[in-house]
Amino acid sequence: MKKNLKNEKGIALVAVLLMITVISILSVALMGVTATNIKLSSGERDYQSVYYIAEAGAIKAYQNIKNERLMDIYEEADSAEQFFGKLQNELGPIIINNFEESFGHEPYAEVNLNGHPEEYHITSTGFLGNRSRTVTLDINIDWVDKPSGFYFAIYANDIELGGNAKIIGDVAMLSPQGSFTRGNATHDDSVVDINDIPDREKPPPFPLEFLPDFKDASPLPRGTVKADGYYEEIKGNTTIDVSNGDRMIRVKRLQLGNGDEIKLIGDGRLILYVEDNLSLHNGGKINSGGVSDKMTIFYPGSNLTLRGEIIGSLYAPYAAVTSNGGLLEGSIIADRYTAQGNAATFEPPNFTSMPGGRPSTGEVTAEDLIEIDSPVKEQ
Repeated sequence: MKKNLKNEKGIALVAVLLMITVISILSVALMGVTATNIKLSSGERDYQSVYYIAEAGAIKAYQNIKNERLMDIYEEADSAEQFFGKLQNELGPIIINNFEESFGHEPYAEVNLNGHPEEYHITSTGFLGNRSRTVTLDINIDWVDKPSGFYFAIYANDIELGGNAKIIGDVAMLSPQGSFTRGNATHDDSVVDINDIPDREKPPPFPLEFLPDFKDASPLPRGTVKADGYYEEIKGNTTIDVSNGDRMIRVKRLQLGNGDEIKLIGDGRLILYVEDNLSLHNGGKINSGGVSDKMTIFYPGSNLTLRGEIIGSLYAPYAAVTSNGGLLEGSIIADRYTAQGNAATFEPPNFTSMPGGRPSTGEVTAEDLIEIDSPVKEQ
């Protein structure tokens, strides 16, 4: 009986040891499965994380281009060729590393801008530990032509000031051999050679092609002038409605004196081409109380004397212009400019563009130059 009991105790011990062995094997197996799952989860996590790093790098690079450098490059360039050249040179490879540490690793993105004028690709490779993924963001970058127009108070080959005349604003000499005689008159701003300024600040060629194809001249209509037209003469008080963009008027003779005035109403511009005779005397006024960028007078004649007020620009490239006590706020483009008495010329407070041009370079924004063409995609 005692022998049987001893045998049973041995069996129990064997059973306990067997159970411990089985549990140990199961535990090891479970730990292996768990470790594998953790490893797989960690790998998947890193795989997804590195994609988001690459994506964030592409978006960040786009924002940097749009908000920080694009407009500076645009303002520095005088042509599309310069613009795209500077763009490629200055927006080369960059490293974006302002990401938070992730599981002991410092994530970062390496970004490049590739492509050709107008069609570009931002390529961003995200790195996390020994993993990397690459995405691209397609963007369009365009050049917007800068307007040609009037920036300076006077553009002339020769300038002579006498009496109490004054010029407020910069002057551009059209010829290196030109002369600027001040006498006791007032001019404290810059005098520059036309060859030393950007093309967009030079007066454009004397234009004719922008004028409509007018036929025979007709008498000026009674009342307010509300349409483009070709007229024999403008004389006396005249109101011109410029509510619908540029108003183009061609006239053979323009004569204003004794307080006569051309008044503009509306938000558009007047483009006034005077063919044969332009006479402004005894207090005649054009656009008095208005703004200078709303009116430009074109005159192909050889001589012109001003004894009145013009708020606008005068483009008379072949003329010897004499201002005898006159007031002009805008730009004067002339062969020769002489100011006498109390004549005063003020440079335009706003850039004055040529007909059909963009009213101001200030209207160009980053939104005009850049846009996303397609969403981020993995290579």
